[in-house]
Amino acid sequence: MDIYYYGWVDKVTLSKAWASSHIWFYPCIFEETFCLTALECAASSTLCITNDLGSLKEVCKNGNIIK
Repeated sequence: MDIYYYGWVDKVTLSKAWASSHIWFYPCIFEETFCLTALECAASSTLCITNDLGSLKEVCKNGNIIK
């Protein structure tokens, strides 16, 4: 398993990264009211590992790990 940190990238690079990703780990420490990255994760069928703060529990609920 490899972990990559891309920093800020263009949309094409981001799309390719989501297409090749298997897990999205997001240890959020504040209540998300809307998380675009969580929607991108759900749209790409990437496994989401996060907590249940704010809207994350609704966006990442299907087949994902929420602690």
